[in-house]
Amino acid sequence: MPVRILEAVNALEMLGTNDVEQLVAGVDAASDVLMRPKIVVYFEVIMLGTLLLGVARVYLNVASLGKFLGSMARAFDMLLPGLIIEGVPVLVIMLTLTLLVSRRRSKKMMWVFIATAVVGVVPFFLDLNSQFRLLYYWSHDIVVARTFVYLGVLQFAQAAAFALLFTPSARRWITSMTSGTGGLV
Repeated sequence: MPVRILEAVNALEMLGTNDVEQLVAGVDAASDVLMRPKIVVYFEVIMLGTLLLGVARVYLNVASLGKFLGSMARAFDMLLPGLIIEGVPVLVIMLTLTLLVSRRRSKKMMWVFIATAVVGVVPFFLDLNSQFRLLYYWSHDIVVARTFVYLGVLQFAQAAAFALLFTPSARRWITSMTSGTGGLV
């Protein structure tokens, strides 16, 4: 913090003012622009955590299928095309969008990210009734129950992370046009 105060004092001296109130306002404005609010950091942590949970879920699904088939290699061979075609690109896109929003203040990418999340979650909720029936019929199968609960928790965590972006401090930081990082606003 002392470095920021010295920077603000130097900036105000260059402007030709010695007003303490202006100095305090300058430090507050500088901290708003330079530092990410904790809410934005929480958004990033939650989103990266859900990505890690997604990778863990893929591993658990491969392990469960391998146990069922009697061979991990056969399970991996069955799931590999889906991982290459869908899993890896989705992971890369979500990681990129998370970092663009949380580090580069990209307001456009925030809305793109929210739209893609809505497109991904709508089928989950539209098909909730049949998923409950599937869970009821397969309730003896812990893998199906675990996947169903996991998807619900994952969707809730991502929705909570997106809600953090609409707090006043996060909105102020994202819409700030004086980004020192050269962000995509």
